[in-house]
Amino acid sequence: MDKQDFVSLVQDFMDMNLTESALSTPLVELDGWDSLHAVRLLSELEAKTGRTVSIPAFLQANTLNDIHQLAS
Repeated sequence: MDKQDFVSLVQDFMDMNLTESALSTPLVELDGWDSLHAVRLLSELEAKTGRTVSIPAFLQANTLNDIHQLAS
């Protein structure tokens, strides 16, 4: 999944305006981001990519860019 596809997925999923530059923003600074969004995004990424994402690695992610790298 390239970055633009990832940004589009997160925008649709979180119903927020997101740019590629926001991928480096710490997750705790993203409006509306919480643990429920994290779990739902993990599930959605696995469904869209057909790949399993390591839960421990996912939980260590600090930015959306970190999550994108895990899903790529």
